[in-house]
Amino acid sequence: MVEFEKDESSVIITLGIGHDVKAEVAIKEKLPEGSKFYGADPMQETNEKLYTEIGGVYFPFAVGAGSGMHTASVLKNGSMTEYYNKNVVHIDLVYFLKSIIREKFIDDLWIDAEGAEYDLMPYFYSGGQFDQAGITICQFNMEVHKADSTMKATFHKFIIRILEDGRYAFFRPVKGAHYRLYFLNFAHPKRHGNFTNNSNELHSTKNGKRDEIPNYSDNRNPYLPIHILPFYNKWKDCVNQVLERVSKDPAKFWSTWFKHANKCEEVWSKQLEVRGFRNLDETKYHVLPLNNEPSVIVTIGIGHDTTAEEKLRLLIDDLWIDAEGAEYSMLHHFYRNGPLDQHNITICQFNIEIHQPNDDRKRQFHKFFQQMMGEERYVFFK
Repeated sequence: MVEFEKDESSVIITLGIGHDVKAEVAIKEKLPEGSKFYGADPMQETNEKLYTEIGGVYFPFAVGAGSGMHTASVLKNGSMTEYYNKNVVHIDLVYFLKSIIREKFIDDLWIDAEGAEYDLMPYFYSGGQFDQAGITICQFNMEVHKADSTMKATFHKFIIRILEDGRYAFFRPVKGAHYRLYFLNFAHPKRHGNFTNNSNELHSTKNGKRDEIPNYSDNRNPYLPIHILPFYNKWKDCVNQVLERVSKDPAKFWSTWFKHANKCEEVWSKQLEVRGFRNLDETKYHVLPLNNEPSVIVTIGIGHDTTAEEKLRLLIDDLWIDAEGAEYSMLHHFYRNGPLDQHNITICQFNIEIHQPNDDRKRQFHKFFQQMMGEERYVFFK
């Protein structure tokens, strides 16, 4: 974990609670008071109790690349090793961040998605889903699960793209049954302003001393400030050199790249203190803030999606809605070219209870009634 100045709050998100919050407990002790923890996992019984006991906000669904019902590999209650398949609701990660927890700057995202992480990899690309939504991920830990040939090709593309984009650097790759990786975003001013002092000096957070920037490349990078660029370029060149022999072969890349990439961390040895926080079977890494502003931590439990290639059933025979007032924000979904049409979803019949309205809701219901009549698609009874 790298340390920054201590005036700004952090947001930390974990994808995959997995009946284990030891790392959250450990990092909470180091973060300023008032830091926020969010967690989502479809297995409610054990995870909700664990997560709320540390002061976190828990959500009983899975979060991944897209919304819908999918078969997931989930951990049995009371077990740390036994998994089984279960149909669970998945919520798209961008929607979860923007519309449910309403956080757009995430200090750390912890991903243990039981295979669903492969679909999330493009989210981190320049111009990807996070950029499109105006979301910044400052740091993330990712567990990359045992891969078939397609997944190895996806992972190979992901690492190469991260290097090409020139925004994240990765640290501490560990290979066991799965890969575990830690990434740090050097581009966002909220973080690099704390990490650095000015264009001529770089802050050493390990011993409080300042180290001169090496006389190194001035290659242009649209993301990084000039005082970080020399270090990043030196690290990137080191990684590219050690990966050159395997960069075109995804299978060979999968098996050997981590052995070489670890050597390049020496570039940052005086500038960063990456701290580890242990779970029962793994270590999550994070750069602590040096300021007093609280952090936001989000843990999202995502199961292994075994039906990613399957189409959702898009014909709903009957939809029963008793939403205690929330139905007003759903009315426009039924309009022609509304959200249901845009996602190619057909609602054959629906029952809806309309609760006692205020003046604004009366106007919404009046518009809804007129729209239904004008579109000549639905008729109403009873």
